[in-house]
Amino acid sequence: MANWHTQEEVEPAWVPLDDAHEGSVSEQLAIMHFNHGAELCLMGRAAEALAELSRAIELDTACATTAATDDAWSSLWEDPRFQELLFCDEEAPMAQRAPTFALN
Repeated sequence: MANWHTQEEVEPAWVPLDDAHEGSVSEQLAIMHFNHGAELCLMGRAAEALAELSRAIELDTACATTAATDDAWSSLWEDPRFQELLFCDEEAPMAQRAPTFALN
């Protein structure tokens, strides 16, 4: 026989981002882009990985420091595009700090 619960007894199937983890929505989105980019990097999809990293850094500049030491990104550490993302001038316009990458 089924075990029925009232709505108050059942936890919601989803949890809003702000309630799920500490940090702002922007920081959480940065982590999402960073992690997706790391997975793409591990699959050898460099251009897509760099695009995700660029978005992550745009949302939270701490992602740049993390990428410089995270082994998932090691295949791109010597790539000039990776270097440009991580070590560009902070005073540069955003278009120069977070270049867009073509996927083809």
